[in-house]
Amino acid sequence: MLKKILRKILRKIDERFSLYAMAKIIGVLIILFLLMQTQRIWGNWMSIAYSVLQPFLYGFALAYIMNPLVLYMKAKGLNKNFSILLLWIIILVILVILIVLLLPMLYAKINEFISSLIQGVQWISFKIKEIGNLKDFSLVNSLTDNIIKLLEAYDDWMPGLVSSLPSWMSTILDYVTNILFTIIIAIYMLFDFDRMKGYVKKAFHLFIPNSDIYLHEIDENVTVYLKSMALLILIRFVEYCAFYYCVGHHDWLIIGIISALGAVIPYIGGTVANAIGILTGLTLPSSNLAALIIGIIVLSNVDNYVISPIVHEKRSALGPLITLFAVFAGGVIGNVVGIMVSVPLVIAIKTTSELYQQRHEHSTFNQAMKTEIDDTPST
Repeated sequence: MLKKILRKILRKIDERFSLYAMAKIIGVLIILFLLMQTQRIWGNWMSIAYSVLQPFLYGFALAYIMNPLVLYMKAKGLNKNFSILLLWIIILVILVILIVLLLPMLYAKINEFISSLIQGVQWISFKIKEIGNLKDFSLVNSLTDNIIKLLEAYDDWMPGLVSSLPSWMSTILDYVTNILFTIIIAIYMLFDFDRMKGYVKKAFHLFIPNSDIYLHEIDENVTVYLKSMALLILIRFVEYCAFYYCVGHHDWLIIGIISALGAVIPYIGGTVANAIGILTGLTLPSSNLAALIIGIIVLSNVDNYVISPIVHEKRSALGPLITLFAVFAGGVIGNVVGIMVSVPLVIAIKTTSELYQQRHEHSTFNQAMKTEIDDTPST
């Protein structure tokens, strides 16, 4: 029986893989092995190159995200240069308002939020002791005390963080400088974004001939995804702020912001936001708490099965398993930035694969038709 299975496997390998294909695979593996063995030599140079190119890469990403807004404003009759300046002025004014006006309020809200978390942990511990039949609750008490100490330490490390800011000024200035440099690069790229896209196409064309079709399709699908994501964030912000406010949640604004930003991390972000919302709402009256839990269950299903499919077009949608794998892999490889770019990157890979398959099938069909015509005897 085992021999038959092995023979079938070997037969399939012989049918699917030619000697030329196996040679290419072996060549790729040898290249990867050599790269791993010489990482100490080229790794430092790659790190330096990435540090130099990082503001330009982030600037191009910002310009790419904002270009649809510029095109929309231009379609409404505004001058392109004026649209770019107006858009950046609006963004910078909003950031200044958020920093100057909302930070003090956010500090107070965070204190209230931590208090709600502590009360929620205490409520869970009390209910476990009330319902449980255990003789010894030392493990529950120990876990509760450790979590509460960890949360209460916020009162100590927040003032300490503020007092240690002067010693971090050089690091903060480096980050601020990089951010400003990235913004300046993004502004310059926006003024001549078509030429920037042309440079990218030429760079790809040097390594991959006939890549224009692939880049155009990837651009279309990723742009659709970004527009859908922006709309989804806005919908969730309004939706969850209104919901948490109606059920009497004290931290409705913070939970609404977390829920909206959670849309950037599909499935995981929304689940974490809902868990925080329930945990901080455990001290609400019983009727409000029941409405909170039922409402979260209803809204989660509405978001996943109604709103998201409507907002996301078919060509920008991915399956749940593929999305979760992409988010996890992006987090492992690139931390926060990796998580944010993981889904667009998978959409680009999916688009390339589907387009290549379509072109390959089309060329195969044409070749078969040509062969059939050539073999047809003339009358």
